This record gives sequence, C-alpha cells and structure tokens, in this order.
Amino acid sequence: MELREVNHERHCRALFTSDMTALPKVSTKVKSALDNNVPIYICVDSQVHAEYQTFLKNRNNADIVFAYVDSINIFLLLEEILLQRRNNALTTFARYSEIEDWLRDQWAGIFRDMLKRITQSQQLSSLSIQISELSEINRTLRTYLDTFMQSVSPDETKGLIQSESQRLNEIQRETQVLQNNFIFLLLIATFQEKKPSYN
Repeated sequence: MELREVNHERHCRALFTSDMTALPKVSTKVKSALDNNVPIYICVDSQVHAEYQTFLKNRNNADIVFAYVDSINIFLLLEEILLQRRNNALTTFARYSEIEDWLRDQWAGIFRDMLKRITQSQQLSSLSIQISELSEINRTLRTYLDTFMQSVSPDETKGLIQSESQRLNEIQRETQVLQNNFIFLLLIATFQEKKPSYN
C-alpha cells in the first residue's frame, strides 16, 4: 500500500467508515491474504473501535444506533479478522500520521527479520561449504593413508581397509535413514511400543 496522503486517506475511509460498498472487496482481500500468509495490518478509527467494543457488549440488542458506522457489518468483519489466531495486528488511530508511524514500525520489524534470515542463511551456506571442503580433505587423507598402509604392510592392510570401508558405509546408511523424518518417526514409535512399562 502506498503512503501517499490522498490514496491513503481514501483507502482508510473505504475500510473504516460507513462506506459499506467496500466491505465485500475488503473481506475477499483479507481472506486471500490469510490464505497466502500475507501480513495484515488493521488500522481502525479510534471512534469506530470504541463503538466496536460497545457492539461486543450489546450484540443482541438491535435497538442500538451507532454514530460512526451505518451498518454493523464493519464490526462483523473486524471480529472475523481479530478471531484469527495469527496475522491480526491492529492499531487505532485518530490522525492518518499515526497510521504511517505504526506501519513504519511494522515494516521496520519485517525488514529486521528479513535481514536476520538472510544473515543466518549466509552463515548456513558458509558452514555447508566448509563441511564439503572438510569432507573432500577427509577423502584425500583417507586415500593417502590407504596408500601408505598398503606400502608398509600390504597383507594386513587390505583386510583392515575393507572392514573400515564397510563400517563407514553402514554408518552413512544409518545417517541417511535417520535423516528421513518418516523413518525416524517410525523408529521412535516402534521403540515406544517395545519399551517396558513399570506399572
């Protein structure tokens, strides 16, 4: 959403005043945003929010006439959004500059989180590269050691190299099996079924 004063003012009026023609579009956009995990920032006129609190306490009283809205549909939409377990950040405002300040704070938080994720991603990438390099160094050292051992004592070394290679292959297979979440959960479930009970 652009923060140009004219568009901003028109958008806020469409959402939170008595212009009920905007509500079906808003409701559709809110549902779409929730489905796609798009952050929702709810800015409610402080007078409308005060009447929303009155609406909540007098929901079944049809005789109440609200001063700042023409229909309770805005309250129903607001209630629907606030009942969401996540993605329902709300603030009230009396001036449009308060909306800008609040959104600036929200977006600064999102930007900070994004930078943090990028930094963590770069660190993980660097760590992954180092692990790959260590793996290659390990292979090279193993080749050197195999060659050296074969030159010193070829008869004993051949059996030792084969048994160690087999052991390493088994460890790699076990690691791959444990990295598969489904098999890991299956192993845990099997272990828990076989665990003796001490009743």
